[in-house]
Amino acid sequence: MNDDEKFEKLNMEMFQEFMSKNPHYATFFGLHDPYDWMMPDGSSKNVFESLEIAKGWIDRTKKAVKFNELNNDHKIDVKVLEHSYELTSFSVNEHRTWETNPDAFDEMGGVFFVMLTRDYAPIEKRVEAIVARLEKLPVYMREFRTRFEKSKPVKLWTEIALESCQQIPGLFQFIVMATKGAISEELHNRLAKAVTTLQQPIKEHLEWLQALLPKTKTEWALGKEKFDRLLKIRGLGMTSEEILKLGVKYLQELKEERTRLAKQIAPGKGIKEAMELIEAKTPKTFEEALKATKEAMEKAREFIIQNDLATVYPDDMLHVVETPGFMAPLIPFAALIDRLPYRSQQPVPFRSFHRPHIHLIWPTHRYLDHSRLPTWLF
Repeated sequence: MNDDEKFEKLNMEMFQEFMSKNPHYATFFGLHDPYDWMMPDGSSKNVFESLEIAKGWIDRTKKAVKFNELNNDHKIDVKVLEHSYELTSFSVNEHRTWETNPDAFDEMGGVFFVMLTRDYAPIEKRVEAIVARLEKLPVYMREFRTRFEKSKPVKLWTEIALESCQQIPGLFQFIVMATKGAISEELHNRLAKAVTTLQQPIKEHLEWLQALLPKTKTEWALGKEKFDRLLKIRGLGMTSEEILKLGVKYLQELKEERTRLAKQIAPGKGIKEAMELIEAKTPKTFEEALKATKEAMEKAREFIIQNDLATVYPDDMLHVVETPGFMAPLIPFAALIDRLPYRSQQPVPFRSFHRPHIHLIWPTHRYLDHSRLPTWLF
C-alpha cells in the first residue's frame, strides 16, 4: 500500500467518524444515508470531541504517510485540513461562540429546511428522516442548554435566539402543510404528531431563553490581540491597523464614485435625488422583488455563458426563494447557500473543492420593510 492509498484509507475512517459525530454537517454536504436520521449531541462535549477528531486526523496522517510521497491533490487536502483545524481550534478555544450564542436553531433549523427543499431523494424518504430528527429534537435542545450553565451569553445574540425560537414552529407547520397529499397518510400523521409533540419542548426552550436574558452581557468583542491572531491564522497578510486604513481608503473612493454616478443619474442635483430616482424604478412589493431578483440572476447566468467567463455545468440550478422565518433575524437581506458538494449517498473522504458551487439565494423575509432593500439586489 503506497502513501496515497494509506491516506485514502485513513481519510475515509476519520471522515466517517467526524460525520457520525456531526450528522447535520453530512446533510449539508449531501451525504444523507444514514446521517439524515441522526442528530448530534447538543452539548459542549461534542464541540471538544469533534475538535479532537480533527486533531487526531492530522496526527495520524503525519505518522502514517510521508507528505512528499503524496500526489498533488492529497497534498492540498493535508494543507487544507491543517489550516481548518487551526481555525476551528481558535474558534472553539478563543472565540467560544458555542457558549455565548444560545441559538439552538442556527444550524439545525437550516438542516430541516434543506431536507425539505432539496430533491436529493423521494419526498417520502426525506420526510421519514425529518420526522426521525424532529422526534430527537427535544433531547438536542436539553443538551444544548447545558452549554450555558456557567457562561454569560451575549445579549444581542440571545435576543436573536429568542426570535429564532419563536419562528421555528412556523417552519415545522409549513413542512406539515407542504407535504400533505405528497406522502403516505401514515407518515403524514406521524409528522403532524411529531410537530405537535414539539410544542411543549419548544415552549420550555423559549422560557429558558427569556430567563437567560438578565444574565447576558451587552458588550462583547474578540479584542485586538486575539483579532490580530485570527487575521494571522487566516493568512490575510495584513494587521488590523492596515485593514482599517484600507477600509477607510475604499470608503472614500466609493463615496467619490457615488458622487460621480449621482451627477450622471440626476444632473444638477445631489445624491439624495439620484437615490429617489433609482428607488422609483425598483419593485414595490416582495413578490415583485423576488421576481426581479430571479430575472437578474438568469441574465447574469446567460452573460457568463455567452462571454465564456466561467464554466457553467448543464445540471447546475440556481434557486431564488424567500428566507425562512426562523433565519430572518440572522439574514436581514440576502445570502448564498452552497450546493451539496457530494451527491453520492455513500460517505466519501475529505476533499478540498475546486469546482464552483451552485448557490441558493434567499432574499429578505417579508416582515421587513422591503422599500429599504439595497437597490443593487435588483
